[in-house]
Amino acid sequence: YKKAGVIVWNICPDTAVQTDLFDPVDRGKQARLAAAIAAINRKNGYNTVKVAVQGTDKGWHLKHEHASRHYTTNIDDVISVRTFR
Repeated sequence: YKKAGVIVWNICPDTAVQTDLFDPVDRGKQARLAAAIAAINRKNGYNTVKVAVQGTDKGWHLKHEHASRHYTTNIDDVISVRTFR
């Protein structure tokens, strides 16, 4: 069994955008901002400046102190029963 994938590039121009009737986005302004950020990052190093939506580099992890045990997937979590005679 082999898994394969296909990557298709450049099937439509970058300027093609599907919008709605009341689209408030200024695409030209966004393109100029992206070009300015790319130029600053090229000059000063990767991710020197980035858009706030990209977030910080801190990894977020779910707290799991009170998670239930993994009885079906971890042999160490299986309950052992002692019998008394």
